[in-house]
Amino acid sequence: MQMNLSKSEYQALLRQDLYLFIERCFCELNPTTTFKHNWHLEVLSSALEACRLKEKKRLIINEPPRSLKSHCTSVAFVHLCWVITQVPK
Repeated sequence: MQMNLSKSEYQALLRQDLYLFIERCFCELNPTTTFKHNWHLEVLSSALEACRLKEKKRLIINEPPRSLKSHCTSVAFVHLCWVITQVPK
């Protein structure tokens, strides 16, 4: 199913869905590499979102090397938090 979204609708969707934002960041930073969906990224994005909403105070991430944990936490999550604070309500 293909959705025709305007640019502002797409940007609003990215601000609301951390997993989608992680995927978009990956594609922007690694244009020649295919993003591969995996369940652990959904779990990680859900846990990070719980931290952002202050539902969790602490989070320990134990994943093997090359599993995108640094990309998710240090790049996409931090950037999304910054973007959300910059958008006028």
